[in-house]
Amino acid sequence: YDRKSTRFDLNLTGKQVPMPLVLAFLPPNDNIPVISGSVDIAAHAIGIGENSETYNFTFDGVARTVTVGENAIGDVTFNGTTVDQVLTAKLVANLEGRAQEINGTMRFGDETLPFAVTTDFDQSPLSPYIAFVPQLKGIPISGTGTGKIDLSGTLRVRNSRGELVFNTSNFSGSAQFSQLALTVQDTPLAAVEPLSIIFDRTKVDFVNAKFAGGGSNMTISGRVALTNDATNNLSVDGRISLNLLNLATVDTFFAGNADVAVRYIGPYD
Repeated sequence: YDRKSTRFDLNLTGKQVPMPLVLAFLPPNDNIPVISGSVDIAAHAIGIGENSETYNFTFDGVARTVTVGENAIGDVTFNGTTVDQVLTAKLVANLEGRAQEINGTMRFGDETLPFAVTTDFDQSPLSPYIAFVPQLKGIPISGTGTGKIDLSGTLRVRNSRGELVFNTSNFSGSAQFSQLALTVQDTPLAAVEPLSIIFDRTKVDFVNAKFAGGGSNMTISGRVALTNDATNNLSVDGRISLNLLNLATVDTFFAGNADVAVRYIGPYD
């Protein structure tokens, strides 16, 4: 690394590197759950300081005995190459015996580092992904799905002093599922129509979400706020299993079903 020109040319080779040490190089993000395992990696990075147009990254490796939260993933392979100022990366995980491929790109030609990530599901297990949603921590949810999730955004912004700084809050995405089967608090719920959800850092919009199972037959529509920057405007209509209310209580037990027409409007707090 040349401190005068900020030009760097770095080679990295590691064997059985603890996963927490690897994650320490990422920008801080409270949404990342506890991830354990060890990593074998070989990487090469060249470029000039903040001039992302000069970046050229290549890497490949394997993470072994990976766990995300309480979910055992097993081995995860990954690789990436840079061509024409675009980093293309692929990650393949073993989720309950099924290979799950996640593909991503990052455009170095733009100083804000735009990125896009996509993954397709084919009756794939969802528990490892649910672990990345902090609002669902501690809620017993599992299931499988067939569909696609897209996520895009930028990783850098200019602050009030005109400096480029990392920022992981500028992202948005969508989830489209033709089949979705969940178990929530031992209650089965399945989407009876194709499910469509749009989300970003501040909110989740339910475009089309109809579920049935375990005594429930309900439609969810509207918006759920995730931060103070958004406002709740959610509707739940139909028949709901009261067993789901046990998620929100400790000393009270609910059973049976109820017909509901709920409107939840108001601030995040």
